[in-house]
Amino acid sequence: MVIYEKEGYVRVEHKEAKGYIAFTWEKFGIPLEDFKQAHLSALAAVCAHSCPYYIADTSKASGSFLPQSLEWFSGELVGKLHAAGLVATVTVVPASSALAKIATRNWQSADFSKMIMENAGSLAEAETTVAEIKRRKA
Repeated sequence: MVIYEKEGYVRVEHKEAKGYIAFTWEKFGIPLEDFKQAHLSALAAVCAHSCPYYIADTSKASGSFLPQSLEWFSGELVGKLHAAGLVATVTVVPASSALAKIATRNWQSADFSKMIMENAGSLAEAETTVAEIKRRKA
């Protein structure tokens, strides 16, 4: 089920059968208000569906996040994610994409001490990682 979409930037979906919220990034330089809406929509789905796992597929993304987006993410959103009970985020970053790795490190620099942060080389690997985390938490 599509939760939010900003064409050319990001699509956020609730993958109910697989038990996670999916972010599929095309371009990181999304305007701040759209960045906020994407994340707040995903956060609402975490709460509404008791679905505390994210997979962020950055494998085809270009550009970099706006500094104000990263500030909002670190300063406001991370606390809300903790409070909502988000357990883990697995990010798909292919080995060949230096830009995606840099962009991922930028947003992963927030304090996620209460959440599991993993990187994967493919969507299949990310889904396997989420399934393993679920088993460990059970």
